Amino acid sequence: MLNNDFGIESRNCIQFVEVLIDIFNKKSAAQTMSFFNKWKKSFSESCGYDFAKLKPSAVSLVNKFTRNETDLDQLLFCLQTYFSLILAVFASEVVCLKTNADYKSYIKFLLEVDKEKFAEIFKTMVSNKIFESVGIKEFLGDTLFWWFTDEWSLSLEEAIYSILRTLNNYETLFGEIHAGGSKDIFKDLYENLVPSSVRHDLGEYYTPNWIVEYIINDNIDLYKETRILDPACGSGTFLIHAIDLFKRQFESTMNKSTLLHLITNQIVGFDLNPIAIVTARTNYLIAIVDLIPFAKKGFEIPIFLMDTILANESIPPYPHGKFDYVVGNPPWISWENLPPSYRITTQNLWKQYNLFSIKKGSEARLGGGKKDFSMLFVFKCIDKYLKDGGHLVFLITQTIFQSVKTGEGFRKFQIKGNEYFRVLKVDDLSDLKPFTANAQAAIIYCKKGENTIYPIKYKIWKKNAKIDYSDNSLSFRDIKDCISEKQFLAQPSSKRLESPWIIYPSSDKDFPRLIRALKGGSPYLGKSGVCTWLNGVFWIKILELNPDGTILIENISDVGKIKVPSIQMKIEPDLVYPLIRGRDIRQWNITSTENYYILITNNPDIRKGITVSKMKTEYPNTYKYFLNFKDTLIRRSGYKKYFKSTDPFYSIYNVNQNLFAPFKLLWSEIGDFRCAIGHPIVDQFLGEKIPVPNNKVMYIPFFSENEACFVAGVLNSPLVRKFIAAKKLVTSTSTNLIREMRVPKFNVELFEHQQIVEISKDLRNDKKSRSQEQLQQLIQEIYS
Repeated sequence: MLNNDFGIESRNCIQFVEVLIDIFNKKSAAQTMSFFNKWKKSFSESCGYDFAKLKPSAVSLVNKFTRNETDLDQLLFCLQTYFSLILAVFASEVVCLKTNADYKSYIKFLLEVDKEKFAEIFKTMVSNKIFESVGIKEFLGDTLFWWFTDEWSLSLEEAIYSILRTLNNYETLFGEIHAGGSKDIFKDLYENLVPSSVRHDLGEYYTPNWIVEYIINDNIDLYKETRILDPACGSGTFLIHAIDLFKRQFESTMNKSTLLHLITNQIVGFDLNPIAIVTARTNYLIAIVDLIPFAKKGFEIPIFLMDTILANESIPPYPHGKFDYVVGNPPWISWENLPPSYRITTQNLWKQYNLFSIKKGSEARLGGGKKDFSMLFVFKCIDKYLKDGGHLVFLITQTIFQSVKTGEGFRKFQIKGNEYFRVLKVDDLSDLKPFTANAQAAIIYCKKGENTIYPIKYKIWKKNAKIDYSDNSLSFRDIKDCISEKQFLAQPSSKRLESPWIIYPSSDKDFPRLIRALKGGSPYLGKSGVCTWLNGVFWIKILELNPDGTILIENISDVGKIKVPSIQMKIEPDLVYPLIRGRDIRQWNITSTENYYILITNNPDIRKGITVSKMKTEYPNTYKYFLNFKDTLIRRSGYKKYFKSTDPFYSIYNVNQNLFAPFKLLWSEIGDFRCAIGHPIVDQFLGEKIPVPNNKVMYIPFFSENEACFVAGVLNSPLVRKFIAAKKLVTSTSTNLIREMRVPKFNVELFEHQQIVEISKDLRNDKKSRSQEQLQQLIQEIYS
């Protein structure tokens, strides 16, 4: 209903937002620009995003209101101003209908007031008079969204009248609003106003209602003194569920005045996003509206606009005292997507908590792997906001537990010095995909002041029904029969406590012995295949071999996110290699039914493109082929990141001598682990060539076929695959898969090693004389 009347396609939205855009186009007043700039700073820091990067995902949004893409930040500000107005009118009406406010209906009063006085009366909402009349202090006090009241015009007034007239028809909805509903009624409207592509680019992942209900109701031991903080409260969903919990626990034994005082002093939210503050305060107000008439003195809605990470206890409005529970869903923003100024400002905190573990090259710029902002959030909240012995329950990315570089510092669980926190358990929700994006979600449960004890209880939730687990209307009761819970255990995969976790069924009593056997290091290290950032140009099909030795090729234009024109050309065959993709890899063998090839344009010794002069001289047709795509090639994200503008425009990544090793042990980054051996082949068009893997295929280079067969035999054995399955990330099997796994170095003089080589060769050739059982027996002997 709200979406129909106030959503992105509604007349109310289009009319009001267009008026606001006109205000900006007519050279807004200095005060308006001051509000806008403050909002822009807070909003960009809260979502960790440069507005310029939003343009691709916001094209449809921009085109709906304005053709000027440079105004995207202003458009988002106008949309949030519109949303804030609806929230404020809702809050005012609820207060008037449900308490002893000065008006029985604020909407009706505004519609009936003399037009000459409308602007003046409407602005009383901004001055908080309605809320102060029932004891609520500064409800709209620090909002940035009332700038438009200083830019008053007849068109603005008519747009506001239109919104009020529509809301006047909502008597039934207002009548049904009651405290204790534990539901954010505005979430769907906000998600309608801001397209999912934009929200996900901004790192906005609203938590489905059923997850919040589970965390609050099933994991909080509530006492009268319990204090709860959501330090990234968003729309306030965790807080309104906590309020509902307090009410159910205490309303039968406590008078309403005391209960109101208890809730507003002990259930607190922080956020840096201005629109989140308005939304959370409105939801909080609705949740306690039945208690407001019993207030003995003025009170505040304890939702504070503040930076949780950089807040200083000496700066108001920091709420004094620490909390028994810190709960919520902190921002999921990668380090490289944080605004540059914020990276600089927070860098000392990352170092203070030892979350930067790598010090060399590009990894140092990223803090060692792709760090996620939620990691810093966990440490800061435990350190500064949680009582000793208190509990933190957060939704975070599951990859923190099993990625090699990204989570290394995090997995020490050491705040500083001798201060630690204990991970009590983890719930893995990856299979459910509870966010509309493919974010891998997990719930982490921590206790301050204790060391982590392994193994840790690790529960994997599996879906039993084809439903949308991101649906905000679902309760935990709705979801309970749609999931199954699998009990696992987690512990470090090596002797180093900060190493990636290995996760195995709790019922498998032999697994700890397997972990002990395979803990260690490997003499073999994985590498990643070729990355082009524009597969539609570099991936080709060969159509025919010409008498002059050239080949007729056609690019595979429909692969990858960036689409390019399809063309056919004659080129030299020298730089063309058979392509290996993840889907081509089976256990032991490579099987490809498609005629796919890849152009390798780099000099492997200098790791950038073959010089333009050499390309023009030795491969002139190939050079002409690439000229067709030059403008697109120089705009590739990876080209701009890793190469200079003077480097050949067709330069690609991960091309070195290892790529041309005659034998490669290969596995796909995606899916269940299985490995195959790549070797030179005789191609019908190219003659003898070494197949080349793309960047979604990991490989280990070998110059000895026997050594490659030995390692393949070890890794393909049921015993080791079982270990790998427990160690690999849900989303991928990276090059680091065997970095901290004891893989024996091939020794040609050892009989067992020779036996493994022979079995591998037989299994590659589908010979039935040898079996997986024989291989398993040999591997067990090696690891015993």
